[in-house]
Amino acid sequence: MKRLSNRGFTLVELIVVIALVGLLLAITVPLFSTSSSYEMDARERARVFYSNVQEAMVDENLAETELPDPDGTNVICAQVYAANTSKNKNSVAAVYVSMGSFSSGTLDLISDDKYPQFKEFANTLSKLLSDADKDGCYYAVVDSKYRVVYTYFVASLDANTGMKNKDFIKEAQINDSNGVASYVGSYPYELSMGASGSIPKFLSKDSLD
Repeated sequence: MKRLSNRGFTLVELIVVIALVGLLLAITVPLFSTSSSYEMDARERARVFYSNVQEAMVDENLAETELPDPDGTNVICAQVYAANTSKNKNSVAAVYVSMGSFSSGTLDLISDDKYPQFKEFANTLSKLLSDADKDGCYYAVVDSKYRVVYTYFVASLDANTGMKNKDFIKEAQINDSNGVASYVGSYPYELSMGASGSIPKFLSKDSLD
């Protein structure tokens, strides 16, 4: 009568099995993902902008640069026209940086007349976004302690109109008044649609309390 073998798996066999399982997961997980490539791209752009603004805000805090609303919530917008596009024939992206506060409800282009103390900050963001390959608007919400609360990216959206009069559709895409589809991505919070379907819920002042 033969004795049963107590031999287990060898190390090589275990490594092969783990590698195969990893390969299968890498193939199947994206298939079941609910995020489109557009959403992921927008979310990644928002994440990078979050890091860029926060790093620049550290310098402004150290320099004690006065925010538009020193005691409230501030908004920064970088409107980008990618290089060599219909709206920008230059070899680098055209970047226009604006600031404002929730209390004012408006964004003004940083200049000698408006927020001149942030001109160096605007130059820094412009340089960081000079190689942008897609038109769009980057928004950052900053609190009174120079901390970035969240950021979001909107593709092909005019900074002057912001999120108003826009109609959200599937996969975080939006249609503007001309029927041109764009998309939105946010960081570190997920985009939450407002009850009216026209503006993200997290843009309301109440959501920041």
